Order: sequence, then C-alpha cells, then structure tokens
Amino acid sequence: MLSENINKQDIDGVFWENVISDVDSKECTSYYPLFYQKAREAKEAKNKLEYQVYELLGMITSFHLDTDSNNMSSAPFSSSIILNESRSANLEDLSEFDLNLLDLIVENIINAEMRARVADILWVMKRDFKIAALAVNSYLESFWNLIDPEDWTGCCTRIERALQIAVLLGRKNTPYQSSIDTVEQALDKLNGNDPFYLSETLMELLLQYREGDPLKYSNLSESMALQSENDNNMAKARAYWGICARWHHIRKDKDNERKKLICLAETFVKESENEISREKPIYTKASNHLISAIEALRRAGNTKSRIDEIHKVLIRYQKKSVSELIEVSSGKIDISHYVEEAEKIVSNKNLIDALFALGTIGKPQDKSILRTQVEKSSKKFMFQHLFTSVAVNEMGKVIERQPSMTSSNPEEVEAAIRVEMYKKGQYFHFLHTQGLVDPARRKISLDHYVKIQDFYPIVYNNPFVPIGRELIFAQGLQ
Repeated sequence: MLSENINKQDIDGVFWENVISDVDSKECTSYYPLFYQKAREAKEAKNKLEYQVYELLGMITSFHLDTDSNNMSSAPFSSSIILNESRSANLEDLSEFDLNLLDLIVENIINAEMRARVADILWVMKRDFKIAALAVNSYLESFWNLIDPEDWTGCCTRIERALQIAVLLGRKNTPYQSSIDTVEQALDKLNGNDPFYLSETLMELLLQYREGDPLKYSNLSESMALQSENDNNMAKARAYWGICARWHHIRKDKDNERKKLICLAETFVKESENEISREKPIYTKASNHLISAIEALRRAGNTKSRIDEIHKVLIRYQKKSVSELIEVSSGKIDISHYVEEAEKIVSNKNLIDALFALGTIGKPQDKSILRTQVEKSSKKFMFQHLFTSVAVNEMGKVIERQPSMTSSNPEEVEAAIRVEMYKKGQYFHFLHTQGLVDPARRKISLDHYVKIQDFYPIVYNNPFVPIGRELIFAQGLQ
C-alpha cells in the first residue's frame, strides 16, 4: 500500500488526526469516508504522500469489526462490502511495510478509536502482547467515549472486543481486570436507568466470563424486568427476567431461578393479551406468543396446570388466525407488484415485528388446489402428456422416468398427477421466495443492522429449538 520510502516523520507531517478531531461520532465508520475524501483530494492535487497515507487510513477504518465470531483466534476484521466478484478492503491488502509503519505510530495516536483500531490490527497480524494490552486500554477509552444508553451498540462492540483480547492475555493480568472493572463501573453508572439493552449486554458479558456478584446483579436485573413490565415493554422485560434467572442459576438458587423463568414465560402471555386488546386483534401473533409461553413454562418445570390453561386459549386463537393468512397468486410472470407488497409488509416496523411479518408472509399452496390445477391442465394440454419425461445424469443415463398421465394403469396416473403437483409446487415456491420472501428479507437488511443477538427472542423458548442449540439456530437465521 505505502511506498517503502515513506517513514514515520512523513506520516506525522500529514497531521491526519485533524481530519477526524471534530467528528461527533467517534467511530471508524464515521472516519473512513473522510479519509477517502482526503485521499481523492490529494490524488487530484498530485500529492502522492498524502494520497497514500489517507488511502491507508481509509482502508483500515473501513474494515468491519465483527465480535460475533466464535473462533477467538480468528481475525475480527472483514470487508465491509462483499459482492459476487469484488469486495472492499480487508487485512489481506495490508503489506508488511504498512504494518511496520503503523507499529511506529500507534502509541502516539491521540484518538482512542483510531489507536484501538491500529493496535488491534497489529495484534491480529503480529501477535505482539504489548500491542494487545494497548488495544485493550484503547478500546476501554473508546467505550467511555461512545457510551450512550439510547445508542448503545457501538460502545458494546468496543468492550466486547476488549474482553476478547484481554482474556487471551490472562485473567490475572491487568488488561482483563480493567475490562471487567469497566463493565461493572458502567452498570453502576447506569443503575438500571436504561431505556434499552445496554445493561443486559453488559451483564451478558459478566455472565459469559463468570464475573460479577450474582446477588447484586440478580436484584438489578429483577428490578429492570419489573420496570419494563410496568412500561409494557415485554420484550425488554423478558430479556431481564432471563438474565435474572441465570444469575440465580450461578447462585445455585434453583427455586428463584424457576420463579424468574416463569415470570419470563408470563411476559409472552401478556404480550398475547396486548395483541388481542388492539382495535383489530392479530390472532396469528397472539397465538405465536402463547406457543412461546407454553414452551417457556415447560422449560421452567412443574407448570402443567398453567400450561393447560394457556393451551385452551391458544386453540381458540389459532382457529381465528387462519383467516389472517395472506393468499398470494403469481398471476403473470411480472412479480414487481408482489415485491412492492412484500417490502411494505416489513417496512416501518421494529426488527422483531419485521422478522415476524417475514415469517408469516404468504401461506403454503393447498394440495387440493394443486391437484385441481394439474387435472385441468392434463385435459387442456393433452399433447404434452403423450411423451414420458425422463431425468438423466451427467453421463446421459436415464436415472428416473416420470409416470404417464395417459397410462391405463390408475396407479401410474395417480403417480403422474403427484409428480405434476410437485412441479407446480416447486414453481409456486420459486415465485413465493422471489416475489415475497427474498424482497422482504432484503428490505429488512436495508432497514436494520441485524446482529446474531437479534434472533435470540425467536430461538429461545421456542418449541422447535432444542435447549442448548439456540445459538446454532440463530446463526442459521442470520
């Protein structure tokens, strides 16, 4: 990237930190457009030195920081944009000379976010433990710069990455303890006054690393769960009841763990009641909440009588929900209308509601309708059924022969009808995915920054997801 005749003094002489000194959002995602803009200006001015420096800084700040990786030894940086045959910059584009120059300037970088980014890149690429400690401390400083209970994802990414590096340096060493102290100091500062999920994420980190006072944080999470219920925010209440139960689990207090899990289950019931109390009740969503409630109660244990009560209500709601399913007919091959409708269905919703709308979009094709269509088609277009269709492998060998609709054998005719039903079903499935599901999915991706944690409310307490397999299902959905 950089010419080998560029040295530390050359880079310092560019005064590149002035470019980002007045930026309100102290994140790399806000920095890289500014660096690339300066690179374009330098190129037009034929200033080769500034062009190379700003191009390098734009490159490293454009990397996507991914803390979701399960592989602690893998690089947390990836290209922010990946297309079929191209991508934006990633670590592979850095030369050894680039890394050596970054190593020379890293300790003198004033901006904590930039210092953390450069130090982390050097740690990943060179495995220098001194640089790793610098990365941790810089991420902690960046965390405090970014902490905001209403816009909390950026600061959480920094503390998560700090802990990922710190634990590799050893739990007894200063970087790790400083990271844990930072988490606890932030929780004390928030003291439950958290409109969203910052406190939950911080307690998740303490649980993940088995740190923190279980009694203190079980009381805090219970208080936040109750407040969330009072605010009628059942999703948030559910998150904190779940955290509370886990703290009791660590305390080996099985009775309180079970009670909190029951409280968690009851939030689904209350959410179902909220759906029914609307001016236009949505029985599909109400039923879905009750299914989750039943599953959560089963996992809590010893709740049969309550499950029976909810199940009776569920049966009633499910009967009413059938009329809410949307029937979609492909009509003409032009599916633009359905694409627009699909995008509308998931637009202007929070992420969970948008995902629910995606999951309930359309309905499966009825088998009786498929049979009727095939039978009508066979009478209207008889000539196409005079010849038997076959399937061949790559060698041209016939490996399957389709039964004939004109056969005198009733069993063969029935088999042929079923084959044609399957073909039409495939066609319907193609239109359904291309006209509805995929456009809706793309719209959700455009409207929301979807992380793996966003799928937790769907996979946890879900009767189709075995206990302990929630993360696997969440990764699949992501």
